[in-house]
Amino acid sequence: MTLRDQFIEQIMAHSSPSNTSPEMGSRQRASRVAQWVRQWIIREELPLETVEDAVAAVATFKRAIGAETAITHHRGDLSLEIVRCPIAKLSRVDPSLCLLTCNVLGSIAALTSRVWISVDKTWAWHDESCHLTVSPEKPDNPTAMMFPDSSARTPVPSEFWQQIGTMPSPAIFKSLADILPETPVELPLLLSSLSSWIIGRVWFEDYLGHVIGRDRSPNQSPSLSHEVYWRKSYIGRLFLQSDTLSPNQLVDIVPILARLVAMTWAETENLPLNRELKFSLLTLLLSPDSNSKTALLAQWAPLYDIRSWCSSQVLVWYRPDTPSVQRLDITERLDRHFSSPWKTLLVGWIRDALVAIAPQDISPNVYRDISSVVSGVADSHQFSPWGIGISRMTQSIDDIPLAFQEAMQSAVFAFQNRVAQPLLLGELPGLRLLPYFHQTPGFKQYCEQLLQKLRDADQVHHSDLLSTLKTYVTCNFSLKRTSATLYVHPGTVKYRLGNIEELTGWNLHDPFSLMEVMVCLVLTNEVSPFPINQ
Repeated sequence: MTLRDQFIEQIMAHSSPSNTSPEMGSRQRASRVAQWVRQWIIREELPLETVEDAVAAVATFKRAIGAETAITHHRGDLSLEIVRCPIAKLSRVDPSLCLLTCNVLGSIAALTSRVWISVDKTWAWHDESCHLTVSPEKPDNPTAMMFPDSSARTPVPSEFWQQIGTMPSPAIFKSLADILPETPVELPLLLSSLSSWIIGRVWFEDYLGHVIGRDRSPNQSPSLSHEVYWRKSYIGRLFLQSDTLSPNQLVDIVPILARLVAMTWAETENLPLNRELKFSLLTLLLSPDSNSKTALLAQWAPLYDIRSWCSSQVLVWYRPDTPSVQRLDITERLDRHFSSPWKTLLVGWIRDALVAIAPQDISPNVYRDISSVVSGVADSHQFSPWGIGISRMTQSIDDIPLAFQEAMQSAVFAFQNRVAQPLLLGELPGLRLLPYFHQTPGFKQYCEQLLQKLRDADQVHHSDLLSTLKTYVTCNFSLKRTSATLYVHPGTVKYRLGNIEELTGWNLHDPFSLMEVMVCLVLTNEVSPFPINQ
């Protein structure tokens, strides 16, 4: 028998008499488990002279039974994090086991001095890594429990045992634990085991409407269902039908089975992402910092297949005057609209824009659906029209930041020029180079310096050189149209253009000089390039 099996045998054993109160029974079980762990620590000759030694010893024991642990220090406190728990499945069946682990840590640490143990997170209640904090002084955390040092011979406070006593500990615990595998299994296999266990049918309908585990038609017996959540995200509904158990008995066990299904789903399936997680992933994918992105994206692998965004499109709805109330309204409507059909859509507010990353298989319909939601909110308020920009399809995740720049620039152009249709900058020759210019450090500042000579001359001599150059460009370099637009003689325009060439060194008949003029005026926002190409 492995050490893990021995530990499970200890925590599952109920040796107290039937007439013992729940609190006393919890005391006896917790004391037995803590004493058993202490004996193992002594046999392994692990030091127990300080609180640090005690926490390290408990962490060593946890690793010996298959856990992954981490110890951190913060302002005199010690934190023990159990990243992968060997009894996580059992804790979901009987959440009081998490408090038993707390008691083991507190009892061992109390061999050195008085300590307080705070239960910050647990697998059973939060579906996250267990996080226990050991403090030498009483912390502000209301859930902290004091463990007196062994010399005081004072029992652990009754609040701890009462808290354990209030945790559900169903009679089915031992028989259900027998069917739980030690390694992750596919959800259909778990549902099949649960069906045999209740002598009936157990099936699961996920949030996309896919039914898992119903290999035969339900009979006429009444069925019971229960919503299943993982980390506050709805993942589906569990259904039970039993040939032997009454409806009241099913009511007692369905929440426990829902926990097991959620855990198995998390181990073997891609998870739906709530709003906060989607926004975190959205900002990460849009970030140009490739150095940290690889490691961060690896952390998302258990949650989602990141490869689904390799071939995707970035869409941007830009309007800088959107109030926060309307932004929230749009966000909530999008959450409701896209809660089920497209779990791969990432959408959120970045600065003054609503940004979406849509994989290739859904991108053709995303523009239409998001636009209908956005326009539904906008139509009820007096706002300027949205500028909508889209990018070309990306080939890898590394292409997404540049695609975002392309879509954002397109959306800004569309907003400034009141373009009603979505604008794809990549289809406009010349303009599609702008995102690359923006990525070059100091490039815009250099363009500002080139134009500063014209601004200085205009300020001193009131010569209107910069406005003449801008008009000349927007009139497609036509001397006649420029003079008509400025209401001046063509000779005056020609004289001003000569002064511009003298000050800047440009030759306004040379293609390379004209290219530099165009780039400078566009990057410094002196002219909008869209009307030129319209």
